[in-house]
Amino acid sequence: MDFFDKRENKVLVNTSIHEKAKLSKEEFLSRVSNFKGLRTRIDHISLFIREESDHHYITDLWRLINEGDFRLRNFPNYVLFVVALENKFFDWFWNTQIELIRKQICNWVSAICLKNPESKEDILNSLYEPYSKEIEYIIENFYSSNFEEKYSFKGVEDDVQKQRELILERNSEYEEASKSYLSSPPPKELPNPFDENISIRSYRGLRYVFPKIPVLGSYIREDDWVAIVERDMEKMKEYYGYNTGKSQFSLKDLKEKLEYAETDTMMRGESETEPWEIWKGMFEDGKNNDNLFDPIGNDLEGGFVYLRKEQGTSYYKIGYSSTESGVKSRRSGLQTGNPRPLVLKGYFPVSSTKTESKIHEYFDSSRREGEWFELTEQQAENILDQEWRREKHFF
Repeated sequence: MDFFDKRENKVLVNTSIHEKAKLSKEEFLSRVSNFKGLRTRIDHISLFIREESDHHYITDLWRLINEGDFRLRNFPNYVLFVVALENKFFDWFWNTQIELIRKQICNWVSAICLKNPESKEDILNSLYEPYSKEIEYIIENFYSSNFEEKYSFKGVEDDVQKQRELILERNSEYEEASKSYLSSPPPKELPNPFDENISIRSYRGLRYVFPKIPVLGSYIREDDWVAIVERDMEKMKEYYGYNTGKSQFSLKDLKEKLEYAETDTMMRGESETEPWEIWKGMFEDGKNNDNLFDPIGNDLEGGFVYLRKEQGTSYYKIGYSSTESGVKSRRSGLQTGNPRPLVLKGYFPVSSTKTESKIHEYFDSSRREGEWFELTEQQAENILDQEWRREKHFF
């Protein structure tokens, strides 16, 4: 995969990296002026949340995408200049609250457990405890209590039609549970475990069934950062433990490191020139890219997004209400002062108000005033189409 192909991937550039060194942009550029490339490697962030660190990895990725925080724990002791990942994963994390992503993962694993009842205990015992507890809650409250028995072929071994009906009904229960639990369908990045026939026969097989997000990072190591960017002898001594007497380097060695750093091109065996050129171009242009008490979170307030049309025009209001009854009662307030009738075209449940704001962002070029947009009939139909919303990660 070419991670720098912008048709398939998002490339995120750390344009505020100079602030870490407390340098101006000009000073920073002068200190890295001899660079020809950046160390580059690919890591995979698994959605198999075995321990707290796995939980932090997906949270760090969300913060990178939504807050521009380039501190990724799965790239330890590195200072990241560029990060690239596939569009589909970027869009999922960009358009979705982190609390919802965590719960989407839990809902997906709950279906994995129901698909593999003989491995359920192994799965739950292998997960980070807050996730396993949430999964038990989901199974108990949002799936049939007699799930395994309900979809068993016992008694219909010779009835192919009945078997097909049971399979279809079972497969749809995953999506229905998601709508009940999260007020939204599951993301396509988490394939329906029943449709995909995901089977787990042993603990070893767990790691292979969980989706992994490939992330490419281009960076310099912290020792290079100290020597090349900060160029501070006292920090060098501290970094290498010189003052504690535990350093493998002499003072002469450290002085040579500082001197050599002024001409370092950063071309190593794992270095690439393209990410460096991408970073430098964007940095010079000044353009920007595109405490865990409850690790999973419980901040998804739910609600409804609705679409009202001003009759006889192509103007639509994309609004939000916390209750279904509120969707219908909003008409009187909106109608006041408007000579044209307002028609409710439809509405749908969402996980939070962020869904409304993300749809607003998507149609921003069509915005006319506040929450009013000039839309084509097809655009209006898209908003009300669950599959279209799912494709765009509007949950």
